[in-house]
Amino acid sequence: MESYKIALAQINPILGNLTYNKNKILKILKKVVNKADIVVFPELSIVGYPPEDLILRKKIHYEVSKHLKIIKKFAKDKGLAVILGAPQPLKKGIGNAAIYFNGSKTKTIFKNNLPNYGVFDEKRVFKEGPPYNFIKFKKFKIGLMICEDIWTNDIAKRIAKNKVDLFICINASPYDHEKQIKRYEVARNITTISKKPIIYVNQIGGQDELVFDGGSFVLNENGDIISKLDTWKEDIKIVKISNNNLKNYKRVCITKKNFYDKNYNTWNALV
Repeated sequence: MESYKIALAQINPILGNLTYNKNKILKILKKVVNKADIVVFPELSIVGYPPEDLILRKKIHYEVSKHLKIIKKFAKDKGLAVILGAPQPLKKGIGNAAIYFNGSKTKTIFKNNLPNYGVFDEKRVFKEGPPYNFIKFKKFKIGLMICEDIWTNDIAKRIAKNKVDLFICINASPYDHEKQIKRYEVARNITTISKKPIIYVNQIGGQDELVFDGGSFVLNENGDIISKLDTWKEDIKIVKISNNNLKNYKRVCITKKNFYDKNYNTWNALV
């Protein structure tokens, strides 16, 4: 049985401040050296979310490339695998990417479902990515997905056919009062489809008109919550995942105060 320690890094990136975000990522990597095998950061964590017209500037892509090289070298030197989000070149444009570093190996997948409703307008600045498959860490198959891609069934079904051991979804999911319940529902749907665990990593913080509440979590293959991170603050948690099962992990009870109390959450969102 293979098992690995995966660190969920729920961070508060500053939109457009790539140096700050890179340093924050490196600081977390230093904390988990010899404690974790893989470290997972949120969607577009190197630039912040939502980047809007920053994506249309050529200079930011030079900066992204420069900082990613620094992160990759540091992770390689420390023996860590890393998953993070960044804009990357795609189809003569730019895609919303999840990048996997492991030693000298790099694999990039691009978000397929670009949200274009409510507060989202990703189709304006990003290109839709081609269909993607799993990534492989040693003998572990990971179905890596990006935010909106777990809100439909087709991608999860395609990846699950490859007998993956685990799903990981990186997110920049803004807060509204019903959102956390919806996140659990869509993540549980992935476990129903695949009979595999899922790790959901979200960012926190305020970016102009949007606010992000964190609340990252891990579900076992039955859809039970076995680990969760705090809401409304940065948090790091390391979970041990095996390719056998997580049925025997202790279930986590969700308190009303942490997730479902509207006054509590509205106050924190405003702060």
